[in-house]
Amino acid sequence: MSADTCNRTDARSAAPPPWRSPLVVTSSVSGMLLAIGFAAGHLGLNTAAQTPIYIAAVVVGGWFFGREALSELIEEREVGIELLMSIAAVTAGLMGQWGEAAMLVFLYSISEAAESYTEERTRGAIRALMDLAPKVANVVRDGDTDRRP
Repeated sequence: MSADTCNRTDARSAAPPPWRSPLVVTSSVSGMLLAIGFAAGHLGLNTAAQTPIYIAAVVVGGWFFGREALSELIEEREVGIELLMSIAAVTAGLMGQWGEAAMLVFLYSISEAAESYTEERTRGAIRALMDLAPKVANVVRDGDTDRRP
């Protein structure tokens, strides 16, 4: 294996596999619950029986960004997109549209998971590039060579 191939492999392996990310796992579970609720509705399950499935999808999918929304609001006194999405999901649910609330939460949580995973891979690639940078530089001035760290 060439050094170039080895370095590319190191950059890829810097981020854990997606299924080890709690954000990806909760988003996936939320999506599965959403799909189960949707399929159950099409198979004749009444709305009252679907609602707990959709509520579970909202809670599971919104766990991380809901906590972040509250943290930003309380600690930093900032209204961020996480808070707006949380309010939208809760409002949809209170209006009796738990399926739409679950869809909103799933879509936002999966986008947050993808962003987080991509960011971690990028950090790993940058670390790998930094490892490729020389540790010592030769500075040549007026014919004299000086080695500098």
